[in-house]
Amino acid sequence: MFLLMFWLDALSWQVLTFICIGLLNQQVHRFSHTPQKRLPGVVRLLQRLRLIQDGRHHWVYHISPHSTRYCVLTPWMNPMLDRLGFWRCLERLFVPIFGAPRRNDLRVQPWYRPIAIWNCAN
Repeated sequence: MFLLMFWLDALSWQVLTFICIGLLNQQVHRFSHTPQKRLPGVVRLLQRLRLIQDGRHHWVYHISPHSTRYCVLTPWMNPMLDRLGFWRCLERLFVPIFGAPRRNDLRVQPWYRPIAIWNCAN
């Protein structure tokens, strides 16, 4: 469907690229939650080569306080992004707008909000 929209000039190549990367990201994330025995051989190879994230690397994100390894596509970006404070910066930017209901560790921040700004009662 997306390719048809692209060919009909309803989507730009940039939007189509963004959609494809998003879909790839979601699939790789799914692979990181799939038992190794059930993964296709090519996926296991890509994980062994550290081109895409495996379950061992991704599991650290699921351990409290859930504040590291947000990138679910590849394992080699997370150490750099964590050191740069990239994820903390995105939290500071987006939590005041979209909220973060399950992040108790952020409740002490003055900019924290548990729900999105458009869901607040007047």
